[in-house]
Amino acid sequence: MCYNRIMDVYFEQSLINDNIDRHSKRTKTLTVIRYVCIAVIVLIVLLAITLLIDISSVASFFVSLLLVLLMMAPFVLTYIFLGRMIANGNLEFDYLLNGSMFRIVKVINRKKRKKLVELNVSSFESLGHISSEAYDRYAGSRDVKKIFALTDYENEDTVYYIYYTLNGTKYLLHIAPNNEMIMALRKSVGRITVLDKSFKIMTTENDQ
Repeated sequence: MCYNRIMDVYFEQSLINDNIDRHSKRTKTLTVIRYVCIAVIVLIVLLAITLLIDISSVASFFVSLLLVLLMMAPFVLTYIFLGRMIANGNLEFDYLLNGSMFRIVKVINRKKRKKLVELNVSSFESLGHISSEAYDRYAGSRDVKKIFALTDYENEDTVYYIYYTLNGTKYLLHIAPNNEMIMALRKSVGRITVLDKSFKIMTTENDQ
């Protein structure tokens, strides 16, 4: 959806992750394993409570407690690791351009929503395709923090970058905008110098 009101641009784009449906069985399996980990952790805790109550020696108590924690550790770590694995594999993104504000919302498992980026387009210092020389220069800098709002990392033809500084920190944001979002971004950015050569060429081609 896109419309202009004077020079005000509004556009929304949802970046869909087809792998969520394709790997749904794997996600369900990993979720079941996480539930098993929870069950095992609860069982260990209940057994530990029963055993630790009968221990009178302080030294023996702490040794037994340490052993219990060591028994629980693999299941806790597995639970955390699988949770991150599921979340990272089931990410989608909503891009929202509302006048001068650009926002990206991270959607996890098509349920949980978390704001990833929100900034004014006036803070954009450079905007272009990752094939450009400017991108290589920014990406090669050690003090630049990279942010990825992508669902397909293999198709580099769709990936653009936004370089900006916020609160003294330099950022390199990676996005995969469709043609309409590209055009909306070009209209919303007031300074033409922000658009690097690759962006100017590609948006010109889209106009034709």
